[in-house]
Amino acid sequence: MLVIEELYHTYVSTDSEQTLPALANINLTVADGEFLCLIGPSGSGKSTLLNIMAGFITPTQGTIKLDNRRVNQPSPERGVVFQDHNLFPWLTVLENVAFGLHCQGVPRQRAYRIAQEMLTLVDLADYSFFHPHQLSGGMKQRVALARVLVLDPLVLLMDEPFNAVDPQTRRKLQDQLLTLWKQHRKTIIFVTHNVDEAIYLADRVAIFGAQPGHIKTEMQITLPRPRQSTTASFQRLKTYLLQLMEQNIPPDLPNLTSHH
Repeated sequence: MLVIEELYHTYVSTDSEQTLPALANINLTVADGEFLCLIGPSGSGKSTLLNIMAGFITPTQGTIKLDNRRVNQPSPERGVVFQDHNLFPWLTVLENVAFGLHCQGVPRQRAYRIAQEMLTLVDLADYSFFHPHQLSGGMKQRVALARVLVLDPLVLLMDEPFNAVDPQTRRKLQDQLLTLWKQHRKTIIFVTHNVDEAIYLADRVAIFGAQPGHIKTEMQITLPRPRQSTTASFQRLKTYLLQLMEQNIPPDLPNLTSHH
């Protein structure tokens, strides 16, 4: 569905005297309905790649295609959820979610009806007429997710969206995202530094190395869902992925056949 070929990106300073290679030779294919996590150290270019996928940044070299169409600018078919919820503080929750529909010319009442249905899906139907400052951090992130999903994107791009919430809320948001993914089978590309989060969510992980950012390796996550982070198989896989992130030569693949 989404194909990245021989992609490079270099940042250039405003005076054009200094350059910073951010990405080198990225080749990646993402299947329709797949949940892919991008993991790796800070500064390895994961967010840069996500911004290129979104059309916010034009790569120095290489191509990205979605359904055989080249990605070269932002589009509602690629919805983005950031770390910061970026909600409009002067609008209600319902108005925030309906905003993109209004921009697309959807009539007001129909936009509000669709937005209300989406708020029901993320368990916020009772908060439609609240303002963002009246919500918890986790609730704001659910509103941000609803605001993107209401546009029915082909691909959902998520840049560490649960980083700012406490661990308990983070797990609830992860579970809710998995439920929505199972219901709608959106293609999701999710950036995270958290290996536990990647194992819990993903069908597959792409592990980034830095200086410049490149994909060191990819790995299918075959543990059956629902996944429990306390199981021995989960912990073995976590140890293995951490080793992959820290070294260039992978260790022997651990035995992951047991769920316990």
